[in-house]
Amino acid sequence: MNIRHDKLTLGQIADAFPDELPCIKRNISILRKELKPWADRIRQIRDLPLEYQVFARGVLSIEMTWSPDMPKKKIDHLENLLKLSRFMANRDKGGGIDDAMIERAKAVPIIEWCEFKTKKKSGRKWMVSCPLDHKDEHPSMMINPNNTVKCFSCSFFGDGIALYQAIHQVNFVKAVKALNDQGRVAN
Repeated sequence: MNIRHDKLTLGQIADAFPDELPCIKRNISILRKELKPWADRIRQIRDLPLEYQVFARGVLSIEMTWSPDMPKKKIDHLENLLKLSRFMANRDKGGGIDDAMIERAKAVPIIEWCEFKTKKKSGRKWMVSCPLDHKDEHPSMMINPNNTVKCFSCSFFGDGIALYQAIHQVNFVKAVKALNDQGRVAN
């Protein structure tokens, strides 16, 4: 299966690598040290007269994109690692959830808790209209037997927790708790 990394949620990444927070923090530290000279250059540009700042910023952006150590990509990578680190640290604080709750939340059938305009059984899968914010007149989202979804219109991919987060705009902990409540009602 070919999964595009830019479509994975922080929750999916954190689920895949639950014990990697110390490694992520170490990588953040290394990247910050590597990017320090670039931060110093940016501070120097801020000290220039305004008419020179535009030119200097243009030169710096070209250097950052084309230099051998590619600081622009490192900055993007650092930002992503910082987001993931904050997410994992907040999730590790618990918020009153444990691994069993996460597994129960993932097991709640999506077809039972989510409302769809149209839904059609296709073998063991369901074809449904996507509940996310795009106009969907025909079923474009597939719910697999393993309780994951894939929308062929907006390219959303994930499990029940990720779908709940996307629909209700809540964090991982709130989604897990809500789905556990849904599971208790359904049982």
